[in-house]
Amino acid sequence: AAESQRLNAKHFKYPESGFVTRIEHSLLYAMIREPDIFPQETVLDAINEEEYSIYFYVRPKPGTVTAEYDVSYAQLTALLALAGEEWAHNSEIPPTLCRKISQRVLKYADEHNLDRKTEIDELLQPLYQYAMRREAKQSAKMLPWLVPALGVTVLAGNPLPVYAAFVATHAIQSKNIEKGANSSANTDRMLESGERAANLEHTSLLDETEDVVIDWS
Repeated sequence: AAESQRLNAKHFKYPESGFVTRIEHSLLYAMIREPDIFPQETVLDAINEEEYSIYFYVRPKPGTVTAEYDVSYAQLTALLALAGEEWAHNSEIPPTLCRKISQRVLKYADEHNLDRKTEIDELLQPLYQYAMRREAKQSAKMLPWLVPALGVTVLAGNPLPVYAAFVATHAIQSKNIEKGANSSANTDRMLESGERAANLEHTSLLDETEDVVIDWS
């Protein structure tokens, strides 16, 4: 849990003082991290029963007194990223988790008269950015294998070196490649799920017709 927390804090910019309740210590986090242990239906039940707002609250800095906790969605973004990496691209876990978290964030926005688009962007834009960084990093790892082979192919007119390099790269990094592929596909599904939840909540709770459009740039 300590290493997961350190990496999540780095990748998703946790507040320096940390959180009142750490998501890495939760049963749900453990279930999301271990798809080979926990059946999908069991995890779906846990997702539906979880109270996500307990992971919003930032721990006050030592020596400070506050009447109200600051709020950050960074822990929940980290949980979504984990689900995207660990569960298959056709699993119901990532989009269901994103929908439930998005609904809770939107409820918090309504309760505190906050801009709904701003709050949902704060949750989901870092997820999109993390997926883009992961794809770039994966591509960079493959280049040292493919570029020399591509040079041989150009000089000799033989495609076999590129193919052999690709097979070697794939064999060495197959687990990372699989996680990266799952992450990319699931990130797209989660972004769609979050935007759909925002639009449905927008219509049903506010009785307005204008859709919430999330800016991923």
